Amino acid sequence: MHPETMLFAAPWDDRLRLCTPLTVAVLVSAALFLPAGQPWSWLVKGILIMLVVGVWAWAPRAYRLESGHLVIERLIGDVRIPLISVRHARIMHPDETRGAVRVWAVGGCFGYFGRFLNGMETQTWYVTDTHKCVRLDLASLPVVISPSDPAAFLSALPNGLFRN
Repeated sequence: MHPETMLFAAPWDDRLRLCTPLTVAVLVSAALFLPAGQPWSWLVKGILIMLVVGVWAWAPRAYRLESGHLVIERLIGDVRIPLISVRHARIMHPDETRGAVRVWAVGGCFGYFGRFLNGMETQTWYVTDTHKCVRLDLASLPVVISPSDPAAFLSALPNGLFRN
């Protein structure tokens, strides 16, 4: 890591700590207990196991600020957002995430990530704690993340991006 690099954890909220093991248990159990005699059963078992592994691999692990970029760490393919493309950033009130609808997203297994419709606005989420969200307004779509310390994250951004 560069000396200028700042790392922020992506801790899970209570709902995620409850829903993730339950979802994984249901999907893995379904894969294990499908009837073995059917020709399609191995295909369905493989799809269920790959679904769990894929969601786990694409889930946000941490957020890193380094050399002019926000890096959202994932096992498969980090997401790099140039800070120059961020128009402004702010801490979101927890009520702002309520009622968001998944458009093409994971919503409660290893995280909340993908495209969400929040009110009349489409947002891209890389969230693990819906109570500690930071909204980054980009030229394209808003991006929502959940660093362990939202205030410290905003303080680490270049001057002029943070707004209350």
